[in-house]
This record gives sequence, structure tokens and C-alpha cells, in this order.
Amino acid sequence: MCLKNLKNYFNKIFFGFIVAACMFFTTGRLEASKNTIACKFRVHHKKAAHFKGYIERAFLKSGLVDVQTLSNRFFIQLDYSDTSNFLHKDVYGNLNKCYLNKETAEKLLIADSLLQLENKNYHFLLFDGARPLSIQKLMYDLYRKMPVAQGLYLSHPDHYSLHNYGAAIDLTICDENGKPIDMGTKFDHFGIESHITDEYGLMKSGKITEQAYNNRRMVRRVMQKAKFTPILFEWWHFNSCSRGYAAAHYTLVK
Repeated sequence: MCLKNLKNYFNKIFFGFIVAACMFFTTGRLEASKNTIACKFRVHHKKAAHFKGYIERAFLKSGLVDVQTLSNRFFIQLDYSDTSNFLHKDVYGNLNKCYLNKETAEKLLIADSLLQLENKNYHFLLFDGARPLSIQKLMYDLYRKMPVAQGLYLSHPDHYSLHNYGAAIDLTICDENGKPIDMGTKFDHFGIESHITDEYGLMKSGKITEQAYNNRRMVRRVMQKAKFTPILFEWWHFNSCSRGYAAAHYTLVK
């Protein structure tokens, strides 16, 4: 009887040892698996953070500023951070902030103050600001395959764009909810309707409305008072200075 009890006792110890060993190795594998997953996540997260910050780091290195850190009145809609643009390509990745050089940003603040005098419910909706030269080259490579006159709407990378210095801004006016007011065309509409050379004729021929005609005059009035210069073929584009001035005083964002 004692021998039988002793045998049962050792059997229980042996069985317990086997169960404990299984639990030990299983737990070890689970922990190793968790550590592997966590490590992969950290690596992936670092890669994602690196990708997300690529353009912004170039802007900050060049001394540019995020305009929304200067005022919360600006609405941002970077069309080149999406595929809903004339290229049908997302060339900005995860960028969702509009950067300008400091002098241009200060002029934009003045323009915003002048816009409030026109209508206190109006704001600026910003489509594009600083743009690295590398992105300019990418856009041009895509653009030159399109049946559009290149010299009118996109600067050749060799000539540099004022966007490459953070010294140009593409914008419109919107209401307090971010809804754009009528300007006759959408941003990056490549056609005569976007030209500012004969807007009265465009209105008289019915290509743009009288409201759009007046709105374009208003945005130019405000921007020019703030020392911006419009260009002939894009009602939305305003330069802060000349190319010569930018080359002498600002950093080219590469």
C-alpha cells in the first residue's frame, strides 16, 4: 500500500514537471513572438515617420515656417498631397501643412488682415506654398507628357519656380467653413478661363460669372496691397518677389 502511494506521488510530480516545462517553453515562444512583432512595428513606425517627415525636414532646414503656426485663420488643402490634381498623382505624400519663407508668410498675414476688412467672414484657402525642386522635377516629368502648354502653367526645373524658395502661394478665398467662393474655375484649371488678361471679356462672353469677376478683383486687390504680384495665366497664383531677389536672399529648397 505504501509502495503504491509512493508510486502515485512520483507520477504526480513527473506529470507536474512536464506541464510546467510545456508552459515555460510556450510562454517563451509567445514572448519571443511578441518581441519580434514589437520590433517589426518599431522599425515600420520609424520608416513611416521618416517618409512622412522628408519634405517637412527639407522645409525646416531651409528656414521655412508653417503658416498655421502664425495664424489659425488659414484653411489648408494641399491638392498635390492627393490624386485630385491635374497630374492625378500624389507627389507630396503625407504633407498636410503649408510652408513659406518668413517674409512671404508675413506678407500673407498682412493680406489676411486686409481680407478681413473686405469681409470679416472670409478666409484664405491655401492650395500650395513651398515646393522642393526635386518635386518640381517630378511634376515636370509627368507634366511634359500631357497635352498642355508647359511654359504657361509650370516652370521648367532649370529655371526654378518661386515655389522652390517658399516665395509663391496658390490660394483662393473661402467662407468661415472653408468653402471656396466663386472664382470662375477650380484651382489648376488650364484654360483661358483661368487667365487674368481679359476677365471682363470672359464675364461678357459668359465664361465666368459677374460674381467670379468681382471675387477675382477682390483677391488681387488684397494680395497686391500686401505686395504680392499676380501672374497672367493663373488667377490663384501670387509671387512674393522676383526670381532674382529670391535667388539672392532665400534658400533654394532642394
